[in-house]
Amino acid sequence: QRYDRPDTAESWAAILFGIRWNLGMVTINAEAEHALREHPDSLDHRDLGLIAASTPFATISKSAELAQLALTGRALALAPDDFKTIRTEASYRMGFAMEGFSEDRAGDLARATEFVDRALLLRPNDPHSLRTKAFIYRGQRDYAKAEALMRRVVELVPMDGYRRRDLALTLLDQGKDQEALETFQEAKRIFLATGLGA
Repeated sequence: QRYDRPDTAESWAAILFGIRWNLGMVTINAEAEHALREHPDSLDHRDLGLIAASTPFATISKSAELAQLALTGRALALAPDDFKTIRTEASYRMGFAMEGFSEDRAGDLARATEFVDRALLLRPNDPHSLRTKAFIYRGQRDYAKAEALMRRVVELVPMDGYRRRDLALTLLDQGKDQEALETFQEAKRIFLATGLGA
């Protein structure tokens, strides 16, 4: 991908974020394919996590998300104290409930809370875990707590348009329409700067 941006610190940050995101997905897919090809019968917790995060499971569907939860469950059985595995379990379980696939939404959100709280004990300022907890609060209709956490995430990763968009959605939940619109516009500017679509 080519970038043609003004020579400013903000543009440098946006370009670096775009490169990191795209390279991350290419790397995840390559590592997942390598593990499945080279040692499919002896996958470790890292292999299972990469497979769950790879493009084939990136669609929003009940079957894809159940497959992700199954893979993460296997990873947890192998490494119950691994930070990334705990964080991922929280995120996938929250997503499964929030997308409307769960038959026990409150139960899955409560289970997601258990995992995300464990992750935050290990790394209190982890943006991914904070975002997950914010979405759990949204699912429980505790919008003020969700907003506070999303503002913290935006402070930690200011050039992440997706997280700014999440904040805008949380503002909409509370009827803060004007502030939500301004935040959506900020997110759009970041998406345009990084070359990442919404």
